[in-house]
Amino acid sequence: MRGRATSTARLAAAALVGASLATCAAARPAAAAARPAGSVSVLDHGAKGDGVTDDTAALRRAAATGRPLWFPTPAAYYRITGTIELRNSIYGQRRPELRMDPGVQDGGADNDTANGTVMLLVRSYQGPGMVIDSIHLNGSWNHVPLGRYDAGQPAAPQWSHGIRIMGPSRNVTVRNCWIENNGGDNIAITWYRPEAGPPRNIEIVGNKLQWPWRCNVFFNAGAGVVIQGNYCEDLLDGSAQGYPGNFQGLIQIETDYDYHTVAGVTIRDNVLNASRSWGGMGAVTLSNVHAGATGGVTVSGNRGVWSEVAPSIAWPGDAAGLVGRAGTWTASTVSGNSRDRGAAWSFAP
Repeated sequence: MRGRATSTARLAAAALVGASLATCAAARPAAAAARPAGSVSVLDHGAKGDGVTDDTAALRRAAATGRPLWFPTPAAYYRITGTIELRNSIYGQRRPELRMDPGVQDGGADNDTANGTVMLLVRSYQGPGMVIDSIHLNGSWNHVPLGRYDAGQPAAPQWSHGIRIMGPSRNVTVRNCWIENNGGDNIAITWYRPEAGPPRNIEIVGNKLQWPWRCNVFFNAGAGVVIQGNYCEDLLDGSAQGYPGNFQGLIQIETDYDYHTVAGVTIRDNVLNASRSWGGMGAVTLSNVHAGATGGVTVSGNRGVWSEVAPSIAWPGDAAGLVGRAGTWTASTVSGNSRDRGAAWSFAP
């Protein structure tokens, strides 16, 4: 539920599914691999990675070169106080940590244009393939919900994302990353400029996603989106604010405006670990709030622990009680998902 444009009636469903519909070609170094050829080391542009120095300006200088970025293993972590806008791929050595300064996301501006509290921003990438690989993003959100959006109360800024991929970006892959503690979504795929076109060919594969205030993966429009083989966890207890469990689905598709559509979406083979969802919305939520039909979503082979979706919004025939829905969804299927408390997950070697 997006506080700015969503009422409580819009709560329901989310999207999980896999099947490699959009494979973005790019070399994939292992987490401990050597620096990729042609890349720029962030250390060469002044980043320290000592956990004390503000590395924001140095990382922005490195990103502005337009070349792939290489993040060597730091002495502590790369401390940032604002958004790094990416223009090319980034790779990390042994999954180095980028940590937002504590308090930035807890008190940042809550809007969809400033992007001041987003960690990594992909604004309009149109190249053959951008990869965000083997990076640890820690938003430093303190896990304290400040209020309820539906009651008009202040709340942790819902736009404070770990990674935001904006339309018309395309051919972007996020893989082998650990993303946690963001006041918005850990990964948000968004489209709010109709003239720019929607995001296309986006892959979220093999990541560890934990403790967002909102969703682990959220998107409101897109084609060829794959969410596969990730670990998604949110055990937030929002009872003090009147939210008995998670505020959002772990994975959520929410079309907010009449120009929002989705197509060719796969949510597959993810391991989910969720506390009880507020309102029984479902660990995976598909919410189509505009009048037109949209669809082409497949949710299959997902395992883990979640509370059963409320019967009033349950996907018909979903024996696992995983998917909630609102509105009309065409050419979409939910099958082969199971509650499995022993579901194991690890990063790919």
